[in-house]
Amino acid sequence: MKYALAVNRVTDNLNFNVNLILEYIQEAKKNHADFIIFPECCITGLINNDIPEHDLALGITENSNIIRTICKSAMQNEIYVSIGFFELDNKFLYDSTICIDNFGNIISKYRRMSDGWHGSNVDKKVYKQGIDIATFNIENKKYSYLICGDLFDNIIADKVRKENIDILIFPFARTLNDGDVSQRRWDTEEMPYYIEQISKIGALTLMVNYVKNSSNTRNYFFGGAYVVDKSGEIIAQKDIEDAGILYFEAN
Repeated sequence: MKYALAVNRVTDNLNFNVNLILEYIQEAKKNHADFIIFPECCITGLINNDIPEHDLALGITENSNIIRTICKSAMQNEIYVSIGFFELDNKFLYDSTICIDNFGNIISKYRRMSDGWHGSNVDKKVYKQGIDIATFNIENKKYSYLICGDLFDNIIADKVRKENIDILIFPFARTLNDGDVSQRRWDTEEMPYYIEQISKIGALTLMVNYVKNSSNTRNYFFGGAYVVDKSGEIIAQKDIEDAGILYFEAN
């Protein structure tokens, strides 16, 4: 299985974002990838502000035109696609990720279980978390998801560990609040915490963040993609602040 970890550039233009995602799917197929993996909330960016009127407008359903277009692209390019988005379900908003198979069917959906994607004082009648983990199988490999802060919730992460999965897909969206972004800082001050948690789960982990430029440091998402083996060793990476695709082939 050849994986494509897509560090897409997110803008305030929704059509641009969707078209770029479709271009990345085509590019991954041209490079003989079997499975392309996009970051958390990568269609709009994680730009919620805890005001329901604003944030609900960011949400799309799994039957929306945008998701159907991505499903169609997966089918046309005969490639698996994992993609994160704000999911609208009735009047509820979730931080979700779906896996689409190479026939264009949604075969798994995971809703982030940790609540760090919104503030602590949000309207809990609107902002919702998932209630359980999700596992699925592709070519005799067992997969599961964790989204961003889920990895650091030991109860959630332990549920995944107990499933004895082969591959963890870890879409995330990260900024550094002080705006002091550098590869050295990420490698020495941040990444070790991720590796420590990944090692506890004991699965090959595919992690990817998107790029979004902003003068507001809270909204500057700096990208990066990593493949980490079950012992916690980084075996492939795409440096931060560099949009594009990291390819990795696993048996």
